[in-house]
Amino acid sequence: MKPFKINRNSWHYKLNKHFLQDANMHYYWEPNHNDFCSYWRATIFRLSVVAFFTSFLIFILAAIGFAVYTDPVGSLIVIGIIAGMFAAAVGIVWYSGNRKKKEPSQSLIAQKYRAHKEKICPTVEFEE
Repeated sequence: MKPFKINRNSWHYKLNKHFLQDANMHYYWEPNHNDFCSYWRATIFRLSVVAFFTSFLIFILAAIGFAVYTDPVGSLIVIGIIAGMFAAAVGIVWYSGNRKKKEPSQSLIAQKYRAHKEKICPTVEFEE
């Protein structure tokens, strides 16, 4: 099986880098995750942590929404939150539209499926 090429600008690499908060990830972290299976496990673990904190944040926002619902005077807070979320969504769309168009890279999930079917973990090559 061909080695799986991971772009250092991909979302999953940036997710792992953000959790480690290490600018020199290629010296310490990459040699320990040089096969696809360990890279997959590390990425899925970090995604589940993000999902947990996101659901916690949604719970907190729902509690704030309920508090504002019971007190109509606090509706300005809700309007501020909605305006902030709208601005964030517009910023994300603007950022994704201004990115350079590159050739499509290998999909992380498609590679996991191939590795599972062939019962082999390919090596990982990190590239710019």
